[in-house]
Amino acid sequence: MRIKIINPNTHEGMTKAIGETARKCARADTEVVVVSPERGPLTIEDYCDEALATVGVMEEVKKGIAEGFDGYITACFGDPGLYQSRELSEAPVIGIAEASFFMACMLGYKFSIISILERFKGPMEELVRKYGLESRCASVRCTNVSVIDFEKDKSKGEEALLESAALRLARKRS
Repeated sequence: MRIKIINPNTHEGMTKAIGETARKCARADTEVVVVSPERGPLTIEDYCDEALATVGVMEEVKKGIAEGFDGYITACFGDPGLYQSRELSEAPVIGIAEASFFMACMLGYKFSIISILERFKGPMEELVRKYGLESRCASVRCTNVSVIDFEKDKSKGEEALLESAALRLARKRS
């Protein structure tokens, strides 16, 4: 099986990290190819970035069709270009946000999302509505750490995620 993972942004370090993680998780008989579009935003942090990234995702799926891939994963939590790419490909196209939301629903009745900057809260809430999961989403929280800052200092990003999760849990218990 050949899977093409598309990092919709153009940050080479993130693309490399996605590839390393994916190859650790893949079966031995699965070929994983990880790419970024030739052009687009360095990171994706709002509606404008998502719009710019969508064309690049579609271009990579088109290339993948010609190259004979068996499936695609869009590796961005906003799922840019997901529906457009599904129109292009007969092979499965999976968005990591959609997959995460539905997996969370299988693990518990409600789920919360912890994401990046406050301006990304709207797009996240819209995505939850688009997938029909408003009644299952308890909250959308933001860390106010940009994507690039997460990449520069992973421990700072992890700390911000954990702090936001702890605040959510503390409010739930009170």
